[in-house]
Amino acid sequence: MEKLTIGTPLVEASALIWIAEKQGFFNENHLDVSIRIYETGKFAVEDMINNKIDLGLSAVFVIGNKVSENPDLRILGVLTVSDIQAFLLRKEKNIRTINDLKGKKIGVTPNTSAEYALETVLYFNQISLKNVKIVNDIPSKLNERFISGELDAILMWEPNIYRTLSKIGDNGFILNDINMPLIYQTLSGKKANLEEKKEAVERFVKALDQAEKFLNSNPEQSKLIIKSRISSTSEYIEYVWSKHQFNLSLPQNFLILLENQLKWSNLKKNPSIKKIPHLLNYFDFSFLESVDRKKIMIIR
Repeated sequence: MEKLTIGTPLVEASALIWIAEKQGFFNENHLDVSIRIYETGKFAVEDMINNKIDLGLSAVFVIGNKVSENPDLRILGVLTVSDIQAFLLRKEKNIRTINDLKGKKIGVTPNTSAEYALETVLYFNQISLKNVKIVNDIPSKLNERFISGELDAILMWEPNIYRTLSKIGDNGFILNDINMPLIYQTLSGKKANLEEKKEAVERFVKALDQAEKFLNSNPEQSKLIIKSRISSTSEYIEYVWSKHQFNLSLPQNFLILLENQLKWSNLKKNPSIKKIPHLLNYFDFSFLESVDRKKIMIIR
């Protein structure tokens, strides 16, 4: 039994990990997998970069912030594509459309996919940042300030949206018909470590592929596994289930979003940076290829 350590936040988007663990797919592939839980995917990837764990699971935004400074970072695949970001609004603030956000106080957590989503959505709806009042804070504080009425709107992700709506009741609602950037739950590692443990990582990816097939064939049992593993409720799992696509893959849109987020991140850090790395150099396609070449939809 070869040992691997993976870091992941305790979220439903890591469903394939939880199912492979529960159903014994790691053991079946002769792996002793240690799962280390992190508050966010950012911390998991940082520990992976610092050689404290073998693999990290995070949102693609985290990867976009790391590639420039870490040329040995490698993307193995996407486990989940999630539509879990949204504007949360207060009814008494008279906000019914995206244009009604002008002049309003909008809360967001800086240096996150939510900040990227906020600026992107405002830009494509021709709303200048000068015409809104951006309030930066951590998610828990934003939720408190929104519930108290201090903020008119927040751009947040699940499960924070669900928790806030549960507390505020009929006074809160989600602004619909907005095309938010998707969140890609991304598996990554370091080049040298992946080369050293290539066969073990291939078996790890095979176990994830087995978990995906199990989930597709047994959705209700999968919901129970995930609910138990992340200590959630049946109500939340049912509410959020349709917002996720649990699919081990590398879609072309993932690469496009990674490139756009990296350009945005560089612009925030240093507007003089015009070039970005050749992102295909940061992919290791061999692991998905060992399972099914059709899972790779990126044009090379």
